[in-house]
Amino acid sequence: MRQALIAGVFVIGGILLVMAMLLFLQPVDFTKNNNLAKGIAAGNTNGAANELLEPEKIEHFMYMDSCEKYVMEDFVKADDLFEKNKEDLKPRASTVIYEAGKKLTLVLKQLEEEGRLGDFTLVLEGNLANEWTEDFELNNTWAYRLSYERALIVYKALLKEEIDLRNYDIELVISGGGYYGLCPIKDEEAKRFSVQLIPNG
Repeated sequence: MRQALIAGVFVIGGILLVMAMLLFLQPVDFTKNNNLAKGIAAGNTNGAANELLEPEKIEHFMYMDSCEKYVMEDFVKADDLFEKNKEDLKPRASTVIYEAGKKLTLVLKQLEEEGRLGDFTLVLEGNLANEWTEDFELNNTWAYRLSYERALIVYKALLKEEIDLRNYDIELVISGGGYYGLCPIKDEEAKRFSVQLIPNG
């Protein structure tokens, strides 16, 4: 009898709770937020909403809307760093890498001070070219291997200059993009190496 009474109290309590929720809580239309997100992706925003969700500026990096990541400007603007079809650096490449490495450490220090290193993944990506044509085998293993070696060579060049990216609590990925780079996109101006900050989530 006592168990039946307790069960009855729980059932009545549950019914009253559901009725209160139906009476006092307004239904939430989640499609509004989804539509806003779609509008932002399509560029159909205005006013305060656009200002709130506009990508932040990170010094020495440019934001690429097409792939939602930051790419370090120094390597986009620089001449090709590598000898053709080799992982060997050209003579002037060391200077470019050193100067860019100093700027990169300043960016990482700032993100660290702001407690935001965990918001990004740092990617060093090598490629053979940033444009694929039918002359190339799309999934050429040699291309992936060589492009990875290029990224690793740049990483080692930074270490040689006592610029150790592992000193920062950020996920670091060294990768090879093969015949593609950056997004991938067809863009002859994108060179054969890039440093990227990819927002997590």
